[in-house]
Amino acid sequence: MEDILFDSRYLNPLTDFGFHKLFGTESSKELLIDFLNGVIREEGRITEMKQLTQEDMETYRKSILEYQDVRDAVDYAREEGREEGVIKGIEKGSCKRY
Repeated sequence: MEDILFDSRYLNPLTDFGFHKLFGTESSKELLIDFLNGVIREEGRITEMKQLTQEDMETYRKSILEYQDVRDAVDYAREEGREEGVIKGIEKGSCKRY
């Protein structure tokens, strides 16, 4: 018997396209929150979600890359025997959107 989730007549929630169609609209926000709370099952519950803009996503990507650069520099310093690590410069900044 063929699995319903993979039958071409139905939307497959295991694909990016299917998941986005099921959970990616403002009208399905509550459904997504319930789904994530059911999957995560931790003490903190998700009560609100916000979809990020392209500008927000680019800011997030840049911050991840900066974090990885610092982490790699510290790891390299430790491998070289300098346990304290090396951080040449850190800038303090603010992000209005978060």
